[in-house]
Amino acid sequence: MTRALLASVSFAATVVTACSLSSGLDGLMGGEEDAKKVVADGGTGASDASEDVPRDAATDGSSTPPSVDAGEDAGVVVNLHPNGTFEQGCGRWTPYQSAIQMATTARTGTGSCRTCANQGATDVYGMSDDGAVADPPVGAVYRASAWVRAAGSATPSATVGVFLRTFSAANGFTQIELGEGSTLPAVDGTWRFVEVTFEVTKPAPFLQVGVTGFVPPIGCFLTDDVVLERIR
Repeated sequence: MTRALLASVSFAATVVTACSLSSGLDGLMGGEEDAKKVVADGGTGASDASEDVPRDAATDGSSTPPSVDAGEDAGVVVNLHPNGTFEQGCGRWTPYQSAIQMATTARTGTGSCRTCANQGATDVYGMSDDGAVADPPVGAVYRASAWVRAAGSATPSATVGVFLRTFSAANGFTQIELGEGSTLPAVDGTWRFVEVTFEVTKPAPFLQVGVTGFVPPIGCFLTDDVVLERIR
């Protein structure tokens, strides 16, 4: 899969064009994956019980990212995501070419979600939610952010990214719009922040957040503190 890295953004992230993501992400929550499938807590996947890092692990040295937009009331964040903290497991997230499972290595709280690529995974693997926002209005702008890191001693992913897109589940999964995805290269055992924004330009039943790793190599990563905000 060709990934066009266009420009550097904050926190060492790179922007990947929507068209370069499309070929790998078409199957994410599509095809054999049911768009409304809910992954049970404690689903299949390797355990990270051997991992033991502080709940508030150090970041990659960057300053704490802003929680609100300029002009918004300081400290006011409305997180629209129904399960971004993973305190009760990975419910409402669906794997693609991967296995997902609640992990006890967390950035905050006591839980995160561990994503491990299946052997034979191609292009991308990861997880996406079952539609965090219903009927996002045309013209609305959303921002999704997450904290990610490699999982334990597993081979780190070369790149982990976050994306937003809209879809319809009327006749199975149908992608409507895919925004640009922000990615972090060479993730390691340090929690790192990544965010992306997306403007809805076409009517759609659902807005979706996805977190992906890229192949090669085959590896595992952790995700915690997913935040989805409407910023306009």
